[in-house]
Amino acid sequence: MAAHQIGMDIDTQLSERSILMKTVDENQTEDWIQSFMDDPDVGADIRMMVPVFYDIERKMTKVWVVLGYSKKPLTVSFKKPPVATITDAKGKKANADLEFESIRKDLIYPVSAEIYVKKLLNRDEFRRLCDKYKTHSAILKALAK
Repeated sequence: MAAHQIGMDIDTQLSERSILMKTVDENQTEDWIQSFMDDPDVGADIRMMVPVFYDIERKMTKVWVVLGYSKKPLTVSFKKPPVATITDAKGKKANADLEFESIRKDLIYPVSAEIYVKKLLNRDEFRRLCDKYKTHSAILKALAK
């Protein structure tokens, strides 16, 4: 799937059975990407607080907090289509029609922050705090009290 998304033709490197299964595999992968949060292995609640160090002067602990996942739309396009020279395996110039297209995907990423806190929270306490305050800014504000 990754090779396909960047325009690589891997069919010439696959066995006949693999070529037949490629579409099935790509469809299963796309389905999983759309529903990975329901996957018991990777869809687990990742919210946590990790102590980094205790600051003696501030009398506070610097922590890294993982608040969950978010997504942003990602659009990949070319302002000006690239110019490419195509060569065959022997280095001889070859003719090819290249088409560059824009794509739009959701970029899923972990949300985290670094903050000083007076009190360390275990996972359950931290998750209750996140559930109560809901937004990134409200959670960090509550932790800073």
